[in-house]
Parts: sequence; C-alpha cells; structure tokens
Amino acid sequence: MFATIYIPGFYLQAALRYEPGLREEAVAIVDDGEKPARIVQFTRAARRAGVREGMTTTQGLARCPGLTVRYRSAEQERMAGAALLQCAGCASPCIEATGDGICTLDWKGMGGLRKRARDLIEQLRGQGLIAKMGIAATPGLALLAARNGRPIFHVERLEELHGLAVSALGGSAEFCGMLRRLGIRKVGQFYELPAEGIAGRLGEEGLRHWECIAGKGTRLLKLVTAPECFEEGIEFENEIELLEPLLFMIRRFLECIAGRLEGAYLVAAALELRLGFTAGEDYARVFPIPSPTRDIETLFRMLFTHLEGFQSPHPITALHLAARPCKAVKEQLGLFETSLRDPNQFHQTLARLSALVGADRAGAPVKENTHRPDAFRMEAPAFGAGKARKVSKARGLALRRFRPPRRAHVLTVNERPASLVLEDFSAPLGEASGPWVASGEWWDREAWERTEWEVEGADGRLYRVYRDGAGWFLEGIYD
Repeated sequence: MFATIYIPGFYLQAALRYEPGLREEAVAIVDDGEKPARIVQFTRAARRAGVREGMTTTQGLARCPGLTVRYRSAEQERMAGAALLQCAGCASPCIEATGDGICTLDWKGMGGLRKRARDLIEQLRGQGLIAKMGIAATPGLALLAARNGRPIFHVERLEELHGLAVSALGGSAEFCGMLRRLGIRKVGQFYELPAEGIAGRLGEEGLRHWECIAGKGTRLLKLVTAPECFEEGIEFENEIELLEPLLFMIRRFLECIAGRLEGAYLVAAALELRLGFTAGEDYARVFPIPSPTRDIETLFRMLFTHLEGFQSPHPITALHLAARPCKAVKEQLGLFETSLRDPNQFHQTLARLSALVGADRAGAPVKENTHRPDAFRMEAPAFGAGKARKVSKARGLALRRFRPPRRAHVLTVNERPASLVLEDFSAPLGEASGPWVASGEWWDREAWERTEWEVEGADGRLYRVYRDGAGWFLEGIYD
C-alpha cells in the first residue's frame, strides 16, 4: 500500500506559509524567470476576479486591481519541501520526493492508514501547508487519489475512480482535448477503451494513464532521506524597522521548527539567528541552549532577551533561523541529588545579571591556570556537565580575603612587619612568619611579584599582609 501527499498550489503555499491571512485574498505567484514574467498560480479569490494562468502581471492587475503579487522564491520552496519531507519521514522510513509539493510513502504492512493520514495532514497544517492525501495499491493510483482527495481519498476498489472527470488524471492539455473530442468525460469511460488501441490512438501518455487507473502502474520508489536541517527563512517584501514584526515572524519560525523536531523526537541544542540588512554585512549569532529543548516559550524568551537590546543602523530585509538538533538526554540522579528545575531560565537570569553588572562579575568562580594568588575568573555554571569532582576536606585555618585587598601602612623593624595601620584600625604586631617571595608571568605585561607575611596582632588574630610594586596591602584575616 502506498500513500501520496499532494500540496496543491505548492509555489503559492510556499510563498504564503508565513502570511496565512492572504489565503483568502486575491494573490498571484509570478515566475520572473520567464520573459515576460507570467502568473503560474493564484488563489480562489484571484480566479473569481478573472486571473488566469499564463497572464502577465499587467494583465492580472487589469483583471483584478486589488491583486497582490508575490514572486517565486527558490529558498522558500526549498524550505517548504524540506518541511514536507521531514513530516513524511516521521510517518514512514521509505519516502520519495516525487515532485514539487508531492511526496510518496511506502505504507506496506501498516495499519490505521486513515488515522495516520489525518495526523500527517494536521502536522503539515502546523507547518503552514494545506495538503491532500491519497492511499492506494500503486504509487500512480495514490497520486491520482491525492489530487482528488477531500482531503483523504483511500482507493479500496478501482471502481471508485470511475466517476472522476478525465481532467483529474492530470494529463496534458493536448491529451485532455483529444478525450473531449472522442466524447470521453469520465475516467470510467476512458478505462472501458480497449487496451490494444490506446497507444496507437492516444500515444504513450494515454497508455500510461490507462495503466494507472487499471492498477498496473507499479514501480519502485526512488527513496530519499529526509533532510536533517531544521531551518526557516524569509526575505521581507517591506523593510523591518521595529521589533514587534520581527518577533512575530521569529515565533512563527519557532512553531514550525519545534513541530518538526517533535515529529523526529529531537530537541534543539542551539539556535542560529541571521539577519540581513539593506546595507552592510549580515548579523549572525549562535545561541547555545544549556538544557536542549523544543519548548517554544523557552526558545522564544532566549531570542527576545537578546533582541531586546539589539540595535542596527539599517532596516532588516531578511531573517533566517535554524536549530541544531540533538537527541534528548535524560539524567538519572542519585537518591539525595537534585537538579535545577528550569536550567534554561536560570541561565537566562544569569545572562540578564551579566548584562547589568558585567560578564566578569556573575557566574561561578573558576581558578585560573596560574600561580598568581587568588587568580580566578567567572563562568556560567555547567550543571549536569559531568560528575562532580571530589573536593578534599580543608585542613588548617581558613583565610577570609578582602576583595579588593585593603591598602595598609606597615612599619618594619629589621625588615619584619612590626605595626599595621589602616584607615580605621591600627595595632602593633607580634610574631611574624615570612617572608615568602612569589612571582610569575615575567614574559607578559601582566608580570607580578610580591612578598607575603603572616603576622599576629595584639588582639590575637592572624593577618596576611603582602608588599608588591604598589605598596603594602592587607589581604585577609584567618578564622
């Protein structure tokens, strides 16, 4: 058993995927590859106004002054075709890209065919594609049924096709005209013609259509693999200068991408955003997702947070959004272990804090690969990135550091600290241990050198002081 997905008016639907409000308006698709440019597809409203295939743009506007003209876009058709194949690949591993907006599936051995077809049509509707489906014993019959589906046509007996008009065969104008001259109006009348004279009278095309409705058009499918790219893009007819219309389109893109990810049982590990402008280079940015997901709200919030503060000197003319897919990862926690309730929201909050206080002042401290005392940097914590490292138990006294260190005035006797004076504190010093001389990075501009002492104050507390090229400093107090 085979099933065929048919997207009527594929060029039109590819152009109107992100403008569903225009489906009920008078819209025509023009192929500017021809000279002069000709109308190739149009909506029902345009047909009622007198627009016909093959007209020039001027002729179409003369028939329908309110006609909206859109030009064929190879990029939009490519993305619509990729969405079709990805949705079909979720319903069957054996798929064929039969033509523009046409995909054939091998459903041999599968049950619940009508329900599968309904689910697939709904999935495509979520991608902005209105589809029909045909189910039959051969690929040719399935395509014929799909063209005449409402929206599903399951051919269980060949006689079900005999009531169709011969135009439903999708033959050439010359072939259909010859049938009309012979007085043949229905598929059943065409089928009753003797097979021996079909090729002689109606040629190879006639024989091909006759074998199709006779259930003899069996062939092997030319199998393809569903594309693994999950992307959407558009070139705007009018320049975008405000954030709201841009966010509206981004949300629509995310809905399409998330729907295809869900069908493939994948999640997004990163988002790639690219903006095109009227002048200058494109803007591109990759957004890693801390906890891969396909939740639309989470992904949209991530992009909104970034674009909220984005500024460009030029209007936006193109938008492209892609998701890097990966398999969802489940982590088994121990009995007394816990994890973040929403890691993505946590990292978004951390990003906002970094924007307010600076990227070097928010995050988790990570020790630098240097001997410089107290050298560290701030990084975003990587929860669940791996097993936690075993931390050895602290031994000895703990040093409470002053950040930054407090400038001090130290009196020395025989080159040993004898008195500590601060702005709000002064005390004589007792025992002193040291000096400990440390230096490093002599090959760099950030070269450093310091002499450390650990001293006991008259109050019994232990202090750490040091001297470098800038003078004396109180680094901390031992607990």
